[in-house]
Amino acid sequence: MNHHPTRWLHALGALLLAVAALGSFLPQAALAQAASSADTDFDGIPDEWERLGHGPLRPEMVRVGRRDVIIYTVRRGIKGSTPIWPLTVDASRELMNQVTTFYRNLPVRNPDGSSGIHITVVEGPAVAYSLWSKVSFMDVYHYLPVAWRGIARLYVLEVAELGGQTFDANIAASGGPWQAIAHEVGHMLGLDHTPRYQLASGVSPLWPSIMNYLYTYSLNDDPMAVRMSTGEFSRIILNEGSLSERINLPIEKLRLLEGSPNNFRLRVLADGSTGVDWNRDGRIDEGYVRADINDGYGVQGRVPAQLPDRTRTAPALAVVDGRLVAVYGKPATEASTWTTGSLTTATPDLGTVLYASVLQSSGSMSSPVSLRHPTNSNPSAVGYNGMLAVGYTTFGRPDLILHAMDTANVGARVGGATDTEERADQVVLVSGRVSGAGSEPALFMLTWQKATGKVRYARVETLTPGSTGTPRFTLSAFRDLQRNPGSAMISLGPVGAAIDPLTGELVLVQNKYDGIGSFLNLVRLNWGASGWAFGSERWLGDSSRGSVPSNDAPAITLDPSTPINGRSQINVYARPPVADGVLTVTFKHRELPDRTQGGGWRVKRMIDEWNTSQSPAAAVRFGNTDAFALRWKAADERPNLLVLYTQTGILPGFLTDQDDVGMIAAANVNAGMALGLRRLRCYFESTGVDYGLTPRECP
Repeated sequence: MNHHPTRWLHALGALLLAVAALGSFLPQAALAQAASSADTDFDGIPDEWERLGHGPLRPEMVRVGRRDVIIYTVRRGIKGSTPIWPLTVDASRELMNQVTTFYRNLPVRNPDGSSGIHITVVEGPAVAYSLWSKVSFMDVYHYLPVAWRGIARLYVLEVAELGGQTFDANIAASGGPWQAIAHEVGHMLGLDHTPRYQLASGVSPLWPSIMNYLYTYSLNDDPMAVRMSTGEFSRIILNEGSLSERINLPIEKLRLLEGSPNNFRLRVLADGSTGVDWNRDGRIDEGYVRADINDGYGVQGRVPAQLPDRTRTAPALAVVDGRLVAVYGKPATEASTWTTGSLTTATPDLGTVLYASVLQSSGSMSSPVSLRHPTNSNPSAVGYNGMLAVGYTTFGRPDLILHAMDTANVGARVGGATDTEERADQVVLVSGRVSGAGSEPALFMLTWQKATGKVRYARVETLTPGSTGTPRFTLSAFRDLQRNPGSAMISLGPVGAAIDPLTGELVLVQNKYDGIGSFLNLVRLNWGASGWAFGSERWLGDSSRGSVPSNDAPAITLDPSTPINGRSQINVYARPPVADGVLTVTFKHRELPDRTQGGGWRVKRMIDEWNTSQSPAAAVRFGNTDAFALRWKAADERPNLLVLYTQTGILPGFLTDQDDVGMIAAANVNAGMALGLRRLRCYFESTGVDYGLTPRECP
């Protein structure tokens, strides 16, 4: 979908001013003629051109009194040892016929009494490129013949159904289905993924628009029912932090909430209004509830995402006294001696070094601080007594470091601990108040070893400060987590864990073998005189046996503000089975109070199909929502980027409907092309072509 949102110009005067500066983009005679001609149907094409034609534009393509849009299409394949051929002419025509029908049927009144937006498709050639991800998006503008620039928009029809992109009003690209193309054309006409005057970053499930990711491909389970919104629900303002489960409309008006991808349960109330089970607890509440209500396409994240640094490992997230900290490994840049626990080890091969960055009040991340410790594993991090605790492995040995926090960043190292006899491939730290383990928060280190599959644990103990007054730390003897006395808990892959702030239970998600393969399994353990003891378990998913395959390290967050049967609500973030370094999406498994819905789990992709991760993702409870981080790859030339969403799920702000049709009717449907042409001209100038514009004139 569109990942280059822009503001649009909506006046013909602005169009003509911008076009007048285009130089060689348009012939001078055309500029003079456009400036002297009226545009009574407000479509950006002068009436004289529509009557007499202009260059390649023929009179039969357009009409005075009707809103006309010209789209020039090219069909693009991929070169290589196994080439992918472009779409056939017939296939591309079928797609574009559906798109033109969709826009022709819009209830937009034209000056001549007709309705709809009339799209004329000009078919260009088939083209090929070696790799889509290496193309600067604006470079494809070369596919549009010079004679058509400023008159037609370019649409690149791709061979794969991988979503789409739009740059301003002039260039878009996608594969099928036709709904994806119609969505991108909506961007070309000035619409975005959220209503224009809505400040919140989420979308309302009562915005029934093809521009809304919830309804791009289907509306109420019908792909042919997708549409532009007419603002029918504009009077209903939704706030995920405070939702009334009563809507004063008849249930037939709200059936779109019942169908996919929402799947909310509706009920007719005594007064004829409709009850909506927003929080999926199986009942209609009289008061107000908190719920993520727009995760149908993907769990929404607050934008913009932060990209503070590159990383060689999966990220870890921790909250220390209300401050969000990201920890990750980077390639070492200088030979040094690293202190790890009680050992000092030289690392002449440089290796991977731990760094940390703190979210600032401005919304940016602090400069990365080296923790001066090498790691052979993905790190784990938690806040503990005002300190940042980081767990990792060094040469197969579990290690722990603790750092103080200063006013702006991670501060000096306070202490550390290690166990030279223990071997591990993964370390997970958990911290919290545990019943029977004292009134202060406890810190535990969990380890997982690939060779045995065992999950073990040790408690981090604080020793009496030495002569310097600095606290010292040590690890208790490691023990096996056990399902039954004498029966060690075995996980086929890395684990995730957290301590429930409401009950003090240890919540563990493991990769358990069910006789067929490795599936996510949730275990609750209670602290007692003999340590952690097995309490209960359940599979993730809608099944009495494993139904969520995984070999990945899951991340867990616990939400005490929405308890289920006295326990914090559980969120599990995990990728499907995949090798480390391979890009794939992360799914959020949200526990539901009503176990008749999906076995008590709602499973949705995080953000969208573009937010893929090379390693296990990280998540932590931050404020009233979850922060989420992943190790992203933006094309081949920019791998290993750390992407951080500071808020996901229940986001602040008001969600509204929008009258898309009215906005299109009130605007010049081709006005946005002018700004786009200026951007393109500035881009080509930056590559060495002189068009006579100074940088400050570039949008």
